[in-house]
Amino acid sequence: MRFLTLAVLAGVGFLDSLYLTVSHYRNVSPVCGPLVGCETVLSSPYATLIGGTPNALWGVLYYLVLIALGVELYRSKDDVLLLAAKIIAVLGVAAHLYFIYLQAFVIRAWCPYCLLSASLTATIVLLLFLPRREQTL
Repeated sequence: MRFLTLAVLAGVGFLDSLYLTVSHYRNVSPVCGPLVGCETVLSSPYATLIGGTPNALWGVLYYLVLIALGVELYRSKDDVLLLAAKIIAVLGVAAHLYFIYLQAFVIRAWCPYCLLSASLTATIVLLLFLPRREQTL
């Protein structure tokens, strides 16, 4: 069940990242409240770190891989796939910590969509690393 939960959480992250990616390529601001800095964060030079590609597009790819791993792990329980999912999720946490640092101390504005993605990734890591409870009948 935890691997299906992984796939669902990654699905939410995929939709979040896809929304930001589409907003970027359509050159429109995502819908945000007046007290947050979505536009400031997403139009900063840090929003496209690798070769001009928006970070949100990397997020789309990241979450697609986690969805696929979650579904396959549900079916096969393969230890190699589990290790791959753990490594990818930890790399996601590292990236999100960097982006949170940038929002807090460099850009000085917050993107709720970015924070949602960070929260989803943290939850996925907990799901993958916390020991499973043994089910009793």
